[in-house]
Amino acid sequence: MPADLSKSIPALLEDLYLDTVNPVKGYFTDTESVTTPTWAAPPAGSSVSATANQSVPGVAVGDSVVSVSFSAALPANQLYAGSHVSAVDTVTHTFTSTAAGAATGAARTIKVVVADQT
Repeated sequence: MPADLSKSIPALLEDLYLDTVNPVKGYFTDTESVTTPTWAAPPAGSSVSATANQSVPGVAVGDSVVSVSFSAALPANQLYAGSHVSAVDTVTHTFTSTAAGAATGAARTIKVVVADQT
């Protein structure tokens, strides 16, 4: 069942926690330095995206990333596009840009919270 985006964040988190099909069993948190990707400027009218991985011990495919926060602003021409659990113990963060400029990666401390649903 898709999330009802007209609800408040606390109500959505309550729905996630009370999900009877995929109940939340607990949460994993991790804070570590991750280097955001570097890329050349995309051709006019197109976009570019790249990923960076974060080691989060205990997570598994099927768990839900519920919160991501960065210690500092992202580099110029770089936007955060989302995160997902891509493998055991790994959260993959995706970054993108449609700007007509290159992006130079930089180390950022990323705090992630993952709901255990496996």
